[in-house]
Amino acid sequence: PFQSKKTTFSLRQLDNFLDKTKTGPIWLKTPKIAQLVWDALHYRDEKVYSLHAACIMPNHFHMVIRHFVESAENHPLKNKSLSGIMHSLKRKTSYDANALLDRSGAFWQSESYDRMIRDQSEWERAIYYVIMNPVKAGLVDHWRKWPWTYCKFPRRGELLTKSKKIS
Repeated sequence: PFQSKKTTFSLRQLDNFLDKTKTGPIWLKTPKIAQLVWDALHYRDEKVYSLHAACIMPNHFHMVIRHFVESAENHPLKNKSLSGIMHSLKRKTSYDANALLDRSGAFWQSESYDRMIRDQSEWERAIYYVIMNPVKAGLVDHWRKWPWTYCKFPRRGELLTKSKKIS
């Protein structure tokens, strides 16, 4: 669970809270800001990781990746760890976003949540969760209608969203 100084939340509860938030930093709602995060996610695709799914929401983003640990050594973006990937991604996007917004200071929260995907079923649940985030938040009625949702395997995404076994 996610723990703050005052309370403990499940990650689903935290995500539901973020989806319903109408105040606070919602910079990713601005298309130029969402686009630069989108570009940064896709820039690293097939260099440092394989991006399987991503979704940029108004105040956070999700991604499912397969990290190329073995090839990270020889790449200029060399990040042997997931925390290194996230640090690089957040550093670049916060610098660029702050410049566009004509502001300074923290853009992202310092923490992020990650988990190891161990099998096909867990991978399918993760993909489903990511692509369905804007639907669950009430922003669109189909995941393909949200401009900031990506699925490397769109046919699999369609099958997952029609499946009764994943909820």
